[in-house]
Amino acid sequence: MHAAKIALILLALTAAPCPCHSQTNSFDGVTCKEDIAKALLGHYAPTGRVVVTEARYKGIALKNLWAYGEPPDPYRLQAWSICGRGLVLLVDLKQIVRDVVAAPPSPEDLANMATCFANGQKYPEAIVFLRENLLSANPNPPRVRVGHAWTIDMEKLTFTPIKADSIVCE
Repeated sequence: MHAAKIALILLALTAAPCPCHSQTNSFDGVTCKEDIAKALLGHYAPTGRVVVTEARYKGIALKNLWAYGEPPDPYRLQAWSICGRGLVLLVDLKQIVRDVVAAPPSPEDLANMATCFANGQKYPEAIVFLRENLLSANPNPPRVRVGHAWTIDMEKLTFTPIKADSIVCE
């Protein structure tokens, strides 16, 4: 009788939802009526085939734009269009979204990786948003003045805005 009770308790525990698995998968629960960047924090980043992920979340007009990161990197970047707005996700090695940068309100702005210069300092891997993909499409990219750019704080694994009156990127 005692063994049967223990087996029943163990069965109940394995079937019950566990709060230790509180991260939500990919874009589950995300709607166009909320702060999407905030809603994605703590979610698991999408993995697998992009076409399958896009089809699963067609209700939020999900579109993959680009991804960046190699196995030795302590992070990956994923750029997505969600509800017609560009977002860049900073993803840790456990596939958890640690931070999100949203594009300015203009839906034409595209996320780009760039080398930027501000306050006499060089930022080799900055995130910027531009109307045209001038930087990656051109082997000799022009210098472009941008209004906002972000770098990655490697200790906190978050995006940090570059604060300057003038930011020039190439």
